[in-house]
Amino acid sequence: MIFPKTLLLLFLAFLTTFPLMSSSQTDSGQPVVMSRTVIKVVPLPHFHKTYSIQITARKGTTLSPDYFEGLSTILEGHCKDGWIRYFVGEYDSKTEATDMLALIKSISPKYMDSFVIRTSDIQLNTSPVTPLDKVPNFDNINKNYAVQIATLRYPVFTSEFVEFPKVVEFYNPQDQTYRYTTKDLNLAEAQVELKRAIENGYLDATIVNPEAYAPYRVE
Repeated sequence: MIFPKTLLLLFLAFLTTFPLMSSSQTDSGQPVVMSRTVIKVVPLPHFHKTYSIQITARKGTTLSPDYFEGLSTILEGHCKDGWIRYFVGEYDSKTEATDMLALIKSISPKYMDSFVIRTSDIQLNTSPVTPLDKVPNFDNINKNYAVQIATLRYPVFTSEFVEFPKVVEFYNPQDQTYRYTTKDLNLAEAQVELKRAIENGYLDATIVNPEAYAPYRVE
């Protein structure tokens, strides 16, 4: 999953994790403690394109968003060799990736060891982050639907999804991830929103049943 528009924020090196701590709860009453960030850390079950940029790697430990100052969207891949690798962007051509690499290196000295990788050389643990329910049957055009836009390891402000008029946040304690969906829609509206989400770089967006998400909603 990539977010092409947000990559423009690479020019804004001051964009880093906001130290705003808040406590909320799901509809079921379970408390959720979170630190909001403007940096999207995206679990990466698979690549969609030929090239990416590896920023860094860690063995057995994950990095928090504040490490990635100046960047906007980080792909976090848990690899079969035990390493956790962090990537920025996915590209069809090596030239495009190389141009972005030069920009990334100019942001901070910590990124000077970044390099372009061929995604086929990376073996990811491929268990995907799935919706909270099975994709609904499209048997009733009047039934409520929603579009799951993104699944993230750290919560962001819903206002970060500027392409959508209203976004709702959910937290699943089983996989400890945050899911973001559109508001309730009919089937025709959901299909339009799904197309728009994919066009804006949310390639793993999918239509979901909002009723199954209700217990996980963060208020």
